[in-house]
Amino acid sequence: MNSLRTKLIHGMCVSQAIFAVACLALQPALAADSGPYDVRIEQVDAREFPLVTLFVLVTDPADGEVISGLGQEDFVVTEDDVQVEIVKFSAGNPGPISTVLAIDRSGSMETEGKLAGAKQAARAFIDQMRPQDQVALVVFDNTVSIWQDFTSDQNQLRQRIDAIALGNGTAWYDGVWYTVDLMTGVAGRRNAILLSDGKDLREGGLLQRLFGASGSQHSFEETIEYASANGVAIHTVGLGAQVNTDISDAEGFDEERLKRMAESTEGVYHHSPTADQLRQLYLSFAENTQKEYVITVRSGRASYDGTRRDLRVTAGSSTGSGGYVEQHLLNVESNSWAALAFIAPLALAFIVPLVWRKSRAVPPDPVWTPGANSSPHTDTIMCMQCGRPIRTGARFCVGCGSAVLPTWASSPPVSMPSPTAVCSRCGQLLRPSARFCSNCGERNLQ
Repeated sequence: MNSLRTKLIHGMCVSQAIFAVACLALQPALAADSGPYDVRIEQVDAREFPLVTLFVLVTDPADGEVISGLGQEDFVVTEDDVQVEIVKFSAGNPGPISTVLAIDRSGSMETEGKLAGAKQAARAFIDQMRPQDQVALVVFDNTVSIWQDFTSDQNQLRQRIDAIALGNGTAWYDGVWYTVDLMTGVAGRRNAILLSDGKDLREGGLLQRLFGASGSQHSFEETIEYASANGVAIHTVGLGAQVNTDISDAEGFDEERLKRMAESTEGVYHHSPTADQLRQLYLSFAENTQKEYVITVRSGRASYDGTRRDLRVTAGSSTGSGGYVEQHLLNVESNSWAALAFIAPLALAFIVPLVWRKSRAVPPDPVWTPGANSSPHTDTIMCMQCGRPIRTGARFCVGCGSAVLPTWASSPPVSMPSPTAVCSRCGQLLRPSARFCSNCGERNLQ
């Protein structure tokens, strides 16, 4: 039996003719057990990465019935086309299932018993709860309310469902937003079902806005991005007649956007023409989720690189695909000490060279002040003509060639000699009573 199933699983790599011959030779009656099936990855949970848990639904394409009774050996899981190890397997979902039921209570839900049918369907869903499951209620008209937070108390949920009354307006985009808020941080299998029979009044005309029916605060695109960023799949239900020649666009529900919301968040869109059909639809939601296969695999790429991983699950001869982004690298919590440890080396790398250069810098040349012959430093003489520092003992300025005045010529209170007491040979100032030049020895001929 196991040998046959192994051959069937890997038979996709062989031609159809060889595959058929092998099946007939071994045990023809088992060929039906290999499919074909509809295989769908309902949710990917990577919270314990590199362990990744897949919630997989396998159904019969002919009637939509759930296929149960498959074993671990019937499944092959690949990540980016590389087979990965299955480390845990369960035929059926034994863990808790957290579901948000978002219900439209706009004025149009009064017609054709829509609100009564929606409440009956919600009660049927509650009746299918197991002790470990929990449900929350979101109701919306022109505003949104968290009607009941997550609870496993079925009686309390029934009472809250019975208390839902008609309102006015429709803001189902915000209904999705509140649903995502409730789902954020919830572990395990998560389920979100949104029911609406109309259009969000955000898309309405001027008259609707003038009368205060402004619809959602968040736009349709913003809501899709918010749900996708938080990994919440939104299953949507359009209630009532579809828009056609008999039903105007203003009277019908927004089927296009309900479909896009489901497809963009990896949920499923459903249409329920009448309120009576809602009950069976909600029962299917509850039963199918509980019958999912839970497969935990070990990622073949255990690095936290924030890349998208494409997953494929093969059950028998049928393959379902899904994908997720390994976001551990992106979800880094801020920490002031970690930021300081990161910035400190960078700051030192800039500051230390600046301090070093400043400590090694040569002081600027002193600036000469007109009328003074000496610098602020008592041991340095400045040229009277160009202000350049002159080394001690120098007789001429190396900058302009001017003769250097003797120290007594600029040291108060000694007065400067007469301009006529100048050596005719070298220009050295002479004492008034000098007979010879102290610089060149020339006789003073005055």
